[in-house]
Amino acid sequence: MRRMLLTGGDGFIGRNIKESYLAKEYTIFAPSHKVLDLTDSKKARQYIKECSPDVIVHAAVDTTSDNIIRNNITMYYNLLRNQEQVRKIINLSSGALYDAKRRALRFVQEHEIGDAIPEDDYGYSKLICNALTRDASNAVDLILFGVFGKYEKQTRFISQAIMAGKTGKPLQIPNNRFMDFISISDLIRVISLMLSSRLECKEYNITSGAPISLLALSKLVEDRLRRPVTPQIASDVTALTYSGDATRIQQKFPYFVFTPLMKSIEDFIGESDV
Repeated sequence: MRRMLLTGGDGFIGRNIKESYLAKEYTIFAPSHKVLDLTDSKKARQYIKECSPDVIVHAAVDTTSDNIIRNNITMYYNLLRNQEQVRKIINLSSGALYDAKRRALRFVQEHEIGDAIPEDDYGYSKLICNALTRDASNAVDLILFGVFGKYEKQTRFISQAIMAGKTGKPLQIPNNRFMDFISISDLIRVISLMLSSRLECKEYNITSGAPISLLALSKLVEDRLRRPVTPQIASDVTALTYSGDATRIQQKFPYFVFTPLMKSIEDFIGESDV
């Protein structure tokens, strides 16, 4: 059986990958941070040598420490140093690399990477990691915007909306905002396709290309729950749009169709512990 090294295996995306059908196609090695510190180049090289993966899916990320830039770049760099030992490396990136904190992203396209330098540490680290991907022979960035599903943090918007509907408490929204959302199951389908296809480009926005406002999204949750969800918006000012252009991924996989958002929310409600 083929072998996969999965970083960030204890996180939202990693846990879903481990429980997905990919576990029947790959022997998945998903070491915890205690087992494998990716910022240690020697340990990273030794672990990759021992588990001998065919592919690497890099889902580990630092979003909270005082060393976000250094940690995110170093983790990815230490994986890429061993790229000759694997067939393919998939790096899960973020729309933050487009400088999402300071400008509206309205169907932003991949060729716009680098047009604006993110001022936040997380976005900046993702931009530098993209430069590393472009220099690698067998790596690709999957740029994520909004992904939801089982194991997501309960502070995430859709989980909060479900909780509001179930408890009858108001759904607190700082600002209304238009965003892209896809389900974790659709992301895993894209990862699976990427693992088995040629890499014509170095980065792909992973989005349906159909942004939705948070208010409209809360109404979808209400419809699926069949319970009222009452949004309370702190400010009438609409926050910056956060959406990517889907042309490149649609051209890459013309027969791939993202699950309708209402169906994805219904499925999430059915398996949610919220």
